[in-house]
Amino acid sequence: MENVEQIENKSNRERTKTFRAAFSKGHLQEVFPQVVEVINDPKELTAFLGRHFRGQADHFEVQIQAESISLEWKAKIADPEGEDMNRQALNAIKEKDFSRATALWRQAIIKCPNDPDFYYNLGLALVEMKQYVKGINNLKEVLKICPIYYRACFLLGSIYSKQHQLSNAELYLKLGLLLQADYEAAWVNWGAVASLQKKYDAAIKAFEHAVMLSPNDAKAYLGLGKVYLTQKDYDNASRCFKAVLKLSPEGRLGEAAQEALEAIKKKTKLLENVQTSSELKSKLELKKKAHQAFVRNDFTAAAEAYSEYLRMFADDSNAWAARAICNLRLGNKEGAIDCIERAIKLTPNRASFYKQAGMIYDAFAMHEKALEAAQKAYELGKRDSVVLTLLGISSFKAKQTMQSIHFLEEAVTENPNNLKARFCLAQALIEVGQRDAARQHLEEILWSAQVTPLKEKSRLMLQNLIG
Repeated sequence: MENVEQIENKSNRERTKTFRAAFSKGHLQEVFPQVVEVINDPKELTAFLGRHFRGQADHFEVQIQAESISLEWKAKIADPEGEDMNRQALNAIKEKDFSRATALWRQAIIKCPNDPDFYYNLGLALVEMKQYVKGINNLKEVLKICPIYYRACFLLGSIYSKQHQLSNAELYLKLGLLLQADYEAAWVNWGAVASLQKKYDAAIKAFEHAVMLSPNDAKAYLGLGKVYLTQKDYDNASRCFKAVLKLSPEGRLGEAAQEALEAIKKKTKLLENVQTSSELKSKLELKKKAHQAFVRNDFTAAAEAYSEYLRMFADDSNAWAARAICNLRLGNKEGAIDCIERAIKLTPNRASFYKQAGMIYDAFAMHEKALEAAQKAYELGKRDSVVLTLLGISSFKAKQTMQSIHFLEEAVTENPNNLKARFCLAQALIEVGQRDAARQHLEEILWSAQVTPLKEKSRLMLQNLIG
């Protein structure tokens, strides 16, 4: 899709905005399988495209060739003052004045209620302000007006993927990639979503397309390697992880690739030994038994199986970490701490072990130890929403409120569906007098579809704020 600059007609002084999209019939059928019924009937196909993509266009044109389709969307822009407000808002964003920017875009929308750019800019700003519900509503309004506005599709797909609403993420990412198939980052995002949905063929196709578009993108190779690893295709997985190390040897991506390669090396070595060692076979069977008990949430049986396994295979740090989780779920404080500390001693540079240690210490209200473990995980490159939440909670308990707010805001940005981080952030914001910001996070918790005791706590805290 091409966003063409505004065109001024000298005869009637009308200003219009034009957006275009082009795609193949085959790609259209992948996104809209029902179109197969009309794909060879130009009249019916044109009607189908009009129903799905015209939106609020003043002029909508469809061109159908042998295997390709082109769309053109046009709308009159009624008031030039709106564009001036848009420019002022963009300048306000550069100065980080989000309140002024959003106010200007709302005024611009009143002036030009059919300009999709204004809704998109407002939606993007609201998302940056972490007002996700309002931001999503504005982005959906963009697509009501101009359904071929691919940037709104990609942003919605990204938001929903971070919120783990995978079906919604799939819907918007696939629609965006129909309209703009050369957007490499969206292919990576769709590959990750498809992988989480266990749609491995689609994930491989998406990551391979991203690699084709950008051969030097380490993220695409890492995602592809993880899919192959899930399928136990160790040759292809190794190839992809080695590509990551070549492209990005330092930092989070390189660390993840190196860990994966080490895991593959261990797995393949074990598989080779299994063929000649009946003793090792029995050990692997015992570990399998422990894992199966863990998966069905029978943590008592899993802990016993891991204990028996570790008596024979005491240098397996992953097994110690798994047994630590079992002990945590069983409320065995000493056992959980002992096991995770053994895992760390065996593998002292594994960021995920320090993250797990932080979670265990936090569960038993050992906040100083939780902060220390989370900081170590952070230093080793583990900077996901859980680690950031641990840093935020531990900092808050240590009376480092502003630092706590910083980490918790990052945690919510990383995963807007992290209600624990939102609740703790609201507590910290109240302490520094930012009651409106705290109220916003409490409302987000109440709007969430999750079932959690935090909702009742948030409701009571919100009542105290209002009262």
